[in-house]
Amino acid sequence: MKKTSFFLFIFLLCLTSSLLFYQWKGYSSQTEDSFQNTKQKVSISQVANAFRVEQTISDIPAGKYAISLPKKAKEITCYFADDQVCDLKEAKRFTLNIEEGKVHFTYLLPAQSNLKSILLRNWTVHIEDLPIVSTRVQLSDSRWRKGSWVSDGNLLGMKKMALLDYYVFEKTGDAPVLFWQQEALNKTKVNDRLTVFANADVDKAINLIDVKKNKGKNYSVVITSLHEEVDEDTFMLVNSKNKLNTIYEKIAITEIENSLIFPDREKWLIGIISSAIFKKPVGEQKAKNMYLELTNKLSAAQLDDWLNKIILSQEEPLESIKMDEVLEETTGFKSHFFALNADIGTPLEPFLLVDPRYVYVDGIKTEEALIVHEDGKSFLALEPLLKSLQYKTQVISNQNGLKAEKGLIKYRFYPNKRIFELNGQQYGMQQAPIVRIGKDLYIDIIFINILLNAQVIDDENEIKINQ
Repeated sequence: MKKTSFFLFIFLLCLTSSLLFYQWKGYSSQTEDSFQNTKQKVSISQVANAFRVEQTISDIPAGKYAISLPKKAKEITCYFADDQVCDLKEAKRFTLNIEEGKVHFTYLLPAQSNLKSILLRNWTVHIEDLPIVSTRVQLSDSRWRKGSWVSDGNLLGMKKMALLDYYVFEKTGDAPVLFWQQEALNKTKVNDRLTVFANADVDKAINLIDVKKNKGKNYSVVITSLHEEVDEDTFMLVNSKNKLNTIYEKIAITEIENSLIFPDREKWLIGIISSAIFKKPVGEQKAKNMYLELTNKLSAAQLDDWLNKIILSQEEPLESIKMDEVLEETTGFKSHFFALNADIGTPLEPFLLVDPRYVYVDGIKTEEALIVHEDGKSFLALEPLLKSLQYKTQVISNQNGLKAEKGLIKYRFYPNKRIFELNGQQYGMQQAPIVRIGKDLYIDIIFINILLNAQVIDDENEIKINQ
């Protein structure tokens, strides 16, 4: 668990700067500094059967903007900095010409008085194509003072007074979610980015996100039986603390997905990296299967080393070929595992640890005769080897084997069985000389001399096979 947290911490720390850069580039649809100062202040208080909302958006570049109103908003007024009244329309979405400066909205949101819980989301006026740098919310509560107010924004201050309670929340970007319930909630700060609210203690040992120095999003999770479950971007309501592990993983995977840059068709490969961080399969089914392939062929130390190299190499976009290159650095063997599996719609190709050395048969280089390593053994692709030794080959379809003939010599090979046939005579071995790896047959190199009467010279830079 500690190693998982360490990798996630390093991963998110290394990628934060690149993430913020690409997010900002996406925002810059006008001049470079157009929207960098646009902020809003919102005050919300209670009147009869409603919330009264006052919202001021400031430092707005001059332009024509599409305005979206909250669905249940009523008695809406709007005016500019010079107290000039806006030309409001009846529709919930309309356009508004705004001179450089600010705009102010007031409106009512219906609220019953006998509720057990209240959830306010998407509750403020939204100006489309106008990114908000930060939002400050001042909440005055005179009606539901016995319960608890929580948010996915930072609580800057809270004061209980004679007739009302006063809260100040602040959040990067648009307005935070606000939630109230009639039962008290205890606050557990899992780390600087994640807070859990519940009416019972929360075990911090389940923490999977150790990102104290990262400047990403803040998340709030509320465990409650008084409201249906909700899954917002940074705010979640769940009905059982047993779901916390799943939520923590989901949050971390979202952070990873937002941080990594992959070609669109290869984005699903992020699931493999997430699986390596969490030490269990997550993501798309093919990503899960590929992770299991890696765990079957690599040691735990090799998989951690590969993951560490991937995390620390994130100054540039990732792709399947790059992932293979890092895998080659880790294992010392050639790999096309990620490139061959880059299309999520194709069947899974097995992970092969391919020896980088070339094979020479009677002095001639045989590029198709791959050497792969499995379980500490070396295997050579059987059919290319037989053809290089001048054998004619034929697949035995009904027995899933291979026939090979050269003059008077006739073989029958059966994968994963401890037998073979030579000129009609069956012979037994202590172990299977021929194995199936993926779709192809391979021969254990130690049996080449015994079965095929060929000498194997295993040099540092090449493999020589001579008849």
